Amino acid sequence: MIRGFSLRVILAGFTLALLLLASSNYEVLADDYNCTGTLGSITVDNLNVPQNATCILNGTQVEGNLFVRSNATLYAYAVQVDGNIQANLSARVEVHPDSLVGGDIQVDDSGSLLVSGVQIDGDLQAFRNTGGVSITGNTIDNNLQCVDNDPPPTGGDNYVGGDMEGQCANLQSGDPPPGAIDLEAPVVRWIAPVLVGEQYTLREGESVLIEVEASDNDAIAQVTFLRWDAVHELYVTLGILDMPPFHIEIDASTLNPNWNQVFVFASDLAGNKSDIPFIWIYKLVQGEMGNLIYLPMVRK
Repeated sequence: MIRGFSLRVILAGFTLALLLLASSNYEVLADDYNCTGTLGSITVDNLNVPQNATCILNGTQVEGNLFVRSNATLYAYAVQVDGNIQANLSARVEVHPDSLVGGDIQVDDSGSLLVSGVQIDGDLQAFRNTGGVSITGNTIDNNLQCVDNDPPPTGGDNYVGGDMEGQCANLQSGDPPPGAIDLEAPVVRWIAPVLVGEQYTLREGESVLIEVEASDNDAIAQVTFLRWDAVHELYVTLGILDMPPFHIEIDASTLNPNWNQVFVFASDLAGNKSDIPFIWIYKLVQGEMGNLIYLPMVRK
């Protein structure tokens, strides 16, 4: 009796598991899968769209790579691809909003390409396609690269964490997505009264306008001018500006006799700081050059 009861319990549990699996809306398919029709919310390892086939994906998860073969067509809606989407000699590739690609999207020597509203953790590469390329409203963590597409790519409002290259260099950029981490430092460059590392001479009673250009992939928060006071061995802030033009006027009376090393750096909204280039301003004492020489400080 005990042995029979145990068997009935095992069979009942097995039957229940089968019923639960059959009623589930989310199916898991092992190994590679050839798509020649429509797939919904299933999970596959690698997915292949065979030559001349048309594949429509809606909410499908691909745990590996997705390949689109010669003269094949892919329509992907709200998909998740953990690896790459790769197409060569394909007829058409479309990846629509709410899709996530963990690797790259690479479409070469193919017909048309449309990528819209997609999160791409790698690169988006479109090379030598002839049916039209549309790239709009995507978040691309690495690079957007377009070469020899005819007609040239269209679109815009793409946030690109790396570089926009080739034919896509002039597509309009988009804003960073909410919560995006900006690690790119701003750039600052001396333009007046001399260039970086050069010397400007100032006399008593005179003033000089010092000016830099500053740029960033997002926005400049502020530009800070300061000088090294070699007599008292401390940094003196000359001015902090939060909008261009980034220039201030310095009066000779505020400087030490002889050598003054003047620094500048820019900060962006994410808190990244630029390099800190400097110039020399030499204040003449009674119209004569002094003998005192200060070694350059390296601002950290």
